[in-house]
Amino acid sequence: GFLDKYVFWGTVQNKHRQIGNAVPPPLAYALGRKLKEVVDRRH
Repeated sequence: GFLDKYVFWGTVQNKHRQIGNAVPPPLAYALGRKLKEVVDRRH
């Protein structure tokens, strides 16, 4: 997730959008590693 000291910018609506659209970094990392694994196997 976001670091405790992370600062969101903009209106309350913009802040909600930023949080709602965010992909947690650990999930993005795990997905990226799996995608790389699949691509590496095929090439």
